[in-house]
Amino acid sequence: MNRYILLVILFFSAIFLFLYIRKYLAIRKICAMSVPEKLARINQISVPFGFRYNLSQDVFTSETDAWQKECGYCAFYDSQAPLFHMIFDCEPVYFNYNGVTWLIEFWKGQYGITTGCEIGCYKSDRILAKNERKNTLFETVSGEEMPVFSVTLLQDGLPVSRLCERHWWLTSFCTGKYTEPESLSMKITIVFPQ
Repeated sequence: MNRYILLVILFFSAIFLFLYIRKYLAIRKICAMSVPEKLARINQISVPFGFRYNLSQDVFTSETDAWQKECGYCAFYDSQAPLFHMIFDCEPVYFNYNGVTWLIEFWKGQYGITTGCEIGCYKSDRILAKNERKNTLFETVSGEEMPVFSVTLLQDGLPVSRLCERHWWLTSFCTGKYTEPESLSMKITIVFPQ
């Protein structure tokens, strides 16, 4: 009986030692990398998820050709967000123009272990009645229709990030930062193409 206990202890000690050495070597490898190498590695991992790392702002932001573009937007997404540990304030703005209903939506809050904000631009295939808007799947705007978004995310009045880009869904996510949504605000400018 004692022999088996000793073997189990040795087995788990060997696994622990292996994992410790592996972690130590991984940390040494990362510390030896240059900043451009680290940035390339981060983006190699994040771009398939539709995001890239912005080193100057220390935020993750969405790609213009992200896979999420194919999903469009509907109010159902926001209603299900708490199931994925996303607690945010959102504000949809609807308007009719050029034979379709447009939607500009703003979000700010806590996305799991990330503080962030988003602006999205979407449109329907026709003019919608007010009671249809909440149940409609809006399409992402085309490249020619994308506005220029400028957003400054503020926490208690102090800037957290500033981005300005022609986009359909501009995001700014500060990983590892916790913030109550009430303490966040956004300064936004939107310029539509002519």
